[in-house]
Amino acid sequence: MHATQPRNTPTPPLRVFLQGATGRMGTQVRSAIERSNGAVVLVGTGSTQAIVGGGAGGETPDVIIDFSSEVGAVAAAGISLAHRTPLLVATTGLSDAARSEVLAVALVAPVMLAPNTSLGVAVMRRLVREAARCLPRFSITISETHHTRKRDRPSGTALSLAEAAREGGNRSPSRDEIEVIREGEVIGHHEVHLTGSFERLSLVHDAQDRALFAEGALHLAAWLVKQPPGAWTPDDWLDSGGHGRLSTTP
Repeated sequence: MHATQPRNTPTPPLRVFLQGATGRMGTQVRSAIERSNGAVVLVGTGSTQAIVGGGAGGETPDVIIDFSSEVGAVAAAGISLAHRTPLLVATTGLSDAARSEVLAVALVAPVMLAPNTSLGVAVMRRLVREAARCLPRFSITISETHHTRKRDRPSGTALSLAEAAREGGNRSPSRDEIEVIREGEVIGHHEVHLTGSFERLSLVHDAQDRALFAEGALHLAAWLVKQPPGAWTPDDWLDSGGHGRLSTTP
């Protein structure tokens, strides 16, 4: 008698409720969901309204992804808190009060604040931290360039890179020392330079298409839904090996 061979069980799709679906990044996330070939499905969209009876067709979302505004992010946090739904907030420039409301979700569900959902930036932060640790006597400079409509100065990404340098034990630039450039339609360009007496090490990240933030958000969300309640970061995703259940096609 032959043993029964186990059948491959298809992975259920990631069900997403998208806050800020009509904005610039929300549109990119919707396109990324379409490219996922069913690995991700959109069960609801919104701006500030609550989820009533689940998403489309009454489906309950696995995760809420927010690409909206401070008001929208706080609203998403309220929805997440009420429904114990994992929450990924990618809105930038949040006030301390808004951050506190978002992080309160950690009491009942996994939550991630990710002002930059680029997977490459997550790796860059790790490299900056390690370089600062290995080169404690080198001076560090940080510059960032974005389009003219970007409001926060410096960007949240630049501040996170400065934080990574401090975590490595080096003196990093203060907020006022970070070089900020606003020009044209630049999506995002960040540079970190570590300079010694006779050499300079440079780390550069250049965002070439906003689709990278949407793809990154879906990968982070797929990982987040597997975590227990708590506050998580893209660094935690990286520490785990960057594994998620999402498989998208270009």
